[in-house]
Amino acid sequence: MQIPAHWTNPEYWLEKLLTIPTPTGTEHRLIPLLAHTLQRLGFHIQIQRVFRQHAWNLHAYRTNNNISTNPLAFLTHLDTVATPCPTQRQNHKWIGRGTVDTKGQIAALISAIARLPRNLPLEVYFVADEEEGGTGSEALPLSPGKLYIVLEPTDLKPMTQTTGALEYIVHIPLEGCHAGALHTNHHAQPQHWCQPIATLHELTQIPGIQTIHILQMQTPTWNLYAFPETLNVRIELRLTDHASLTQVRHAAETWFRQKHYAWQYVEGFPTFSVPLTQQEYHWLRTAWQKTGIPFQTGTYSAWTDAVNLWRRGARPLILGCGSLARAHTSHEWISTQELQTGTLLLQNLILTWHQTIPKQNP
Repeated sequence: MQIPAHWTNPEYWLEKLLTIPTPTGTEHRLIPLLAHTLQRLGFHIQIQRVFRQHAWNLHAYRTNNNISTNPLAFLTHLDTVATPCPTQRQNHKWIGRGTVDTKGQIAALISAIARLPRNLPLEVYFVADEEEGGTGSEALPLSPGKLYIVLEPTDLKPMTQTTGALEYIVHIPLEGCHAGALHTNHHAQPQHWCQPIATLHELTQIPGIQTIHILQMQTPTWNLYAFPETLNVRIELRLTDHASLTQVRHAAETWFRQKHYAWQYVEGFPTFSVPLTQQEYHWLRTAWQKTGIPFQTGTYSAWTDAVNLWRRGARPLILGCGSLARAHTSHEWISTQELQTGTLLLQNLILTWHQTIPKQNP
């Protein structure tokens, strides 16, 4: 079946994907489009139900009995954060929710596949619920030891390491006050009830904690004319390379007790690296050289589905076009140059994989 010429253009796919809003809980809306497209590109499709209504993973695979190379596998998520970001094309960039996290990655991948021969074995996983619970990647049937390319924005640097983290919800007591009397209550004024939040950064003085990320803040109630008596802050403590997860957790929770803060432990994982063979490093360098961009590995400092893959014995390599710093913002964007270069790199990764990775035993 003839593939339309515009399928090789990532901007065509990005525009199409951006017309379908997919905040977590609605990402199933993309399944029909992606399933139909990948079927036309020669893939077999499997749909996997995840933990809740309207949540599915999509697994697409293409085989070739004449090519015994282990298929290269790609994985990324379908959902976006919920906050709106109007879609527009402005000069040489696309602005909109998901442009970089991760509809731009999906667009680059589909276009790269459309440019290649349809006889190359390949696996693609599109998963649900990355932005909130990670339950999509938790439910996948994975192959231990297998290399998975997890598509997330990395400025096209392959991330071979992910910094460990501890995540908590901390309940900070505040000086409550009727808003009409705020001027009479010195301790309830904003500069004073913001101080405990700034105090959280003292946690970085604990050995093994590299930095702190404020993930979310909210009050238990939202009453008129009432300054809250508690502020709930969701934090992520990023760890240094060789930090002991147990020791850092004990030190952090001792600090909470000393401050008289209640807390809930959410999850934690140590810093981990992706072991690559010499042939795999050669494969990566060759693909970057063919694309004409410098090869430089890096460390990722945010939660992704790669954590769930690593926990289950897989080898997740995080990679993608565009900058993580733009994700989740009110002006999320990706440039057309980043999109085109990312597509070319994925194309070269797939082709070079079959040229450099040894064949499986028959």
